[in-house]
Amino acid sequence: MVSDRRLRVDADATHLPDGLPHTILLYPFWGAPASDPDSPTSGRFDRFVANGPRLVELTTPEEADISVLPVAWEHLESLPEAQSLGNVYAERARALGIPLVVFHVSDSEAPVPIEGAWVYRTSLRRSRRGSRELAMPALSMDVARQELGGQVEPRAWSPTPTVGFCGYAPGAETSRGARALARAAKRRLRVARGELPSGIYARARALRSLDASDRVHLDAVVRHAFWAGAVVPGQPNDYALMTAVRREFVDNLRRSDYVLCARGGGNFSYRLYEALSAGRIPLFVDTDCVLPFEDEIDWRALCVWVDETDVEGSADAVADFHAGLSPAAFEAAQRRCRSIWEDYLSPEGFFGRFGGAVLRAAA
Repeated sequence: MVSDRRLRVDADATHLPDGLPHTILLYPFWGAPASDPDSPTSGRFDRFVANGPRLVELTTPEEADISVLPVAWEHLESLPEAQSLGNVYAERARALGIPLVVFHVSDSEAPVPIEGAWVYRTSLRRSRRGSRELAMPALSMDVARQELGGQVEPRAWSPTPTVGFCGYAPGAETSRGARALARAAKRRLRVARGELPSGIYARARALRSLDASDRVHLDAVVRHAFWAGAVVPGQPNDYALMTAVRREFVDNLRRSDYVLCARGGGNFSYRLYEALSAGRIPLFVDTDCVLPFEDEIDWRALCVWVDETDVEGSADAVADFHAGLSPAAFEAAQRRCRSIWEDYLSPEGFFGRFGGAVLRAAA
């Protein structure tokens, strides 16, 4: 932020094609898209819509601190005119003498070809990060407030920690017969060819380590399709199945001391932010990731941190971390996870801070 006042933002949709959804930052001002009340993720941004104007204000171009591309890049990148449209906004920001911010909420790691833009994106690799690329959190449901009765319920310390996981884990089915082995072999071949990132199997490798250890208890619900098949591109969502699947996921969080968080299709973990919002300590598998606000959040102290190359040691990493905590320290660690999510990684926390980070970087 700039001093003590709200961040002043310039946003202008004049040059954009009709029908494109505006970016999340603008929901409090231009309206949030309608959500199906039958969806278990309905209402995810309600609190931000209500509180956003206390954090950010839309203002005249001449008074703005930053300019924002009003549509997230994932909705523009497939258009033939995407780069030229982006450059229109970049030139506008240069004329105003302020930074242009672009949001890219996607699994894609492809560069955003807008000269001079500061790009906040969910999927980043540390080894390939551009000089103007910044990490943003996956903006999750507020699990504690919306799904766990309104508050964090810390787990009591026990000698053997429980590590939870509920979700899709490609490669975890390799012991389930000839067809599964054949599918796993094909995926390994695609990894070798560079068609799939190697880190996509970090979940399965960590699960095997946790399951084989007597130092931790693994509580895993392993699915073999995204959202257990309730969400399929090109088909209507099965909200009844989604609701049941979501309930299982939240119940797994509730039962867990630690939560396995490793990348999915993109090089980031959505589950990381859900675990933090629930006040659970992540077991985070680093697959060359960039995490938000790394200059302010001590991520390696907040999480049980395991490098992808050491993922087979996940169980020992959790057990050693847990053994070093007293019951009071274990409770404090859980509450700190929730506090960091609220202050930095919730929609209000992130959008209250992102502009200040850009202005410091651009100074």
